[in-house]
Amino acid sequence: MQMQLAITSKILKITFNMLILLALLPTVVCAGYREQRLGVVPQGYQLDTANIVFTADGSKVAFRVMQGEKVRVLFGDMVSKPYGHVRHVAISPDGRYVAHNGTPEPKGHEHEQYLVVNGVETGPFTTVCNPTFTPDSGKVIFEAEHGGKWHHALAVIGATVIAAETGGADIHRMLPVISPDGRLVVSIQQQSEAKKSVRLVSTVEMREVRRREYDSITDIAYSADRLRTAYVARRRGETFVVTSSFAGGDEREGAPFDAIYGLVISDDGAHVAYSALRGEKYLHLIDARESPAAFFCEGLPVFSRDGRSVVYRAIVDGKSFIAFAGRMISGYDDVSKPALSADGSILAFVGETQGQWRINVNGKETPAYDHVDTLQFTPGDKYLAFRAQKNGNCRMVIVDLQGKVLHEGPQFVEIWKPSFDEAGRLGYGALAGNEIWWKVLNLE
Repeated sequence: MQMQLAITSKILKITFNMLILLALLPTVVCAGYREQRLGVVPQGYQLDTANIVFTADGSKVAFRVMQGEKVRVLFGDMVSKPYGHVRHVAISPDGRYVAHNGTPEPKGHEHEQYLVVNGVETGPFTTVCNPTFTPDSGKVIFEAEHGGKWHHALAVIGATVIAAETGGADIHRMLPVISPDGRLVVSIQQQSEAKKSVRLVSTVEMREVRRREYDSITDIAYSADRLRTAYVARRRGETFVVTSSFAGGDEREGAPFDAIYGLVISDDGAHVAYSALRGEKYLHLIDARESPAAFFCEGLPVFSRDGRSVVYRAIVDGKSFIAFAGRMISGYDDVSKPALSADGSILAFVGETQGQWRINVNGKETPAYDHVDTLQFTPGDKYLAFRAQKNGNCRMVIVDLQGKVLHEGPQFVEIWKPSFDEAGRLGYGALAGNEIWWKVLNLE
């Protein structure tokens, strides 16, 4: 009987995998356009639209599907076994591996989780979170809770036990951050009993290199290349911003304040912006330059890519404004999502009035939609791209700097990860029915 059940289970798995493989089609190429179907949601399963990951080039996708209380991860022609709980899906830089946590079935194993890489389980642990691949795709560093403490653990691809881990912490403030060269990893640990927070720099083999201790560490930010970092630290009742290289050892502590919020670092790591409270006085700071705050900054300020300009979403007497270059801009019931061109000369933001959303580009408006987001200037700042919703569907829209629509893409159930490559091509993931596609649009 057991043998018959095992054979039946194996046949079902082979059938399931074959259906996925047969559903994948070759790339379709047209003039100025490329599309590739990457995956299909199997019949009877529900797609988790919030937990889907694409490779940087859009050639592969990994996603969760659910059927009742069973969860599977699909990646290319690979289908995971069913789990009771899965989250934090990641794809390796070389596109060969998918990692996620997995809680076994049946119920009763809620406190038993594994790191799963291409079906190979490492563990068990109490909790597994945030698997992060090294740049060479040969290792995974992840958050592992066991024995009442949290660790950053190292797993080599194909191994069923971890190779090393950091010392235990009561809380991790963020997922593991790996240096661009793959040699170092940063952990932000909170030690409750000692009442301190630690910025721990280790080798990827989890050998300690350097530590920096404060009463607390929050609001950690990294430059686009991860070579520079900034964070808010507190010591003996004073709060200040610390900047350093990834490896640390060159920390610079800013002026003390009673409170700091809204810390960001420019893409090149050369500038930081934040707001602060000193006594009853609110201030805005760009690097060390202080200026009185005429408004409360809602969310994070936004740098231009060259780091020379900053724009804010401001709140004054309960009304929202876009604060930029000494101007307070509104004209709508609500304004949000400001974006700047690379040199800061062009401002775009979202304006909403009575449920109608428009993009304002240097004072010129686009047509109205039910919702808009993900504003991005094209390389060279000739056009602006954004995701728009209308009548329950999504599409990508390209406009010129006068707000005129140049391209309004086909309608999809959902659109993910719109981004431009170095050649200026717009790529994005799209859900059409039960099919997941990668679309590429050449704007030139």
